[in-house]
Amino acid sequence: MVDSKPDPFADDPFDAPAPGGSFPAMRQLVGRLLIIWPTKIERGVPNTQQPGKTQDRMTLDVAVLSGDVITVRETDDGETVELNEPVNPGPDVKVLRGMYSSHAKLVAQLSPRIGGQLAGYLVILPKLPGAPAGRKRAFGFKSLKDAWEEASTDEARAQVTGDLATAKRFVASLAPDFEED
Repeated sequence: MVDSKPDPFADDPFDAPAPGGSFPAMRQLVGRLLIIWPTKIERGVPNTQQPGKTQDRMTLDVAVLSGDVITVRETDDGETVELNEPVNPGPDVKVLRGMYSSHAKLVAQLSPRIGGQLAGYLVILPKLPGAPAGRKRAFGFKSLKDAWEEASTDEARAQVTGDLATAKRFVASLAPDFEED
């Protein structure tokens, strides 16, 4: 005889591994062309890396416009976790909405710009040199205009020009032209 009682584990949320994650780590975006929209700042959030201390945290929407496809998140301990969806850089990329960053340099650069008139900030994310022993390196952004001014070869300027064209195609895909009647 078959037991007719319902299976108590039929919809058990614990029967499968947790999903991988929604966003790549900030360090995985180094050297890539990004459009960043700062959307929120939270002051005095508990620091998960240094219990008992607080930090500021920024919420960002990010479009990754260059580089290879990102399929995993690199964790602080060197492990990798599969992303819920791969990030496919380029002019048709899906915007990563609600990404957190507590990197002090990024927060300092972007927090005054929340609610600004610009649609977003077109940047290249370089890793800043040097860090005290036992600390992570900071991240800050470099504008595409700065990259153009620093370009010392025709090849470097061609890269910046191509990056700008990619960004313009992406922005055009977000807000297509509307014809007036």
